[in-house]
Amino acid sequence: MPDLVLRQIFAEYDYAVLCKMERVCKRWMNIINAKFRKEIHEVSIERLGSSFPQTHQCIPFRRLSISCPSDSHDFLAGVFRRSRLSILKMTTDINFLAGIDQIYVAKDTGRRYFSNVEDLWLLIIHPDDDVTQRFLSIEETLFSELNQLTLQVHVNPRYYRNVSEIVKSFILRYPKSNINLELHAEKSMHILNQMSVLPSLPLYKIKLICTDF
Repeated sequence: MPDLVLRQIFAEYDYAVLCKMERVCKRWMNIINAKFRKEIHEVSIERLGSSFPQTHQCIPFRRLSISCPSDSHDFLAGVFRRSRLSILKMTTDINFLAGIDQIYVAKDTGRRYFSNVEDLWLLIIHPDDDVTQRFLSIEETLFSELNQLTLQVHVNPRYYRNVSEIVKSFILRYPKSNINLELHAEKSMHILNQMSVLPSLPLYKIKLICTDF
């Protein structure tokens, strides 16, 4: 069948089915991957509370939402093989970025993992010493240039300093980025203490979410 007919057939199937269909032959794989690169410009990765990988593709918004366990390395490697270079916007958590070297990504030496991502929404929750050090050791290899950066911090007194180090690394790496900061906590003193140890921030917007307030 002509490629045009195949593309019309593939348009009737969802992401999970197409991932299986691409294994039929190299021709099908190329057509399906070209479809993904065109339709997926945003990836949202949720790794909390999921027992098995799930995906939902919203074609009008060019978004792929992923819900998977934290150890789904092969699954995520497949996702990035298909559309890594077409991703312009990403939503994920600090633990994912800190452990990106555990996921096989076919990239040239010296190239960033997500070189075309311009907009990052990052959840920072429980960044212990190990996660923080792993992130700081790999952060220069993640993105080329971020224009929009949203950091959602769930404040914990144990990790004030680690959050500060993570935020500082983003500011130094992407000084031209518009930075949105969200601080979530139950007690106002925790938010104030967290703010007191943060570096000087060229913030575009700040949101404070606290039951005390």
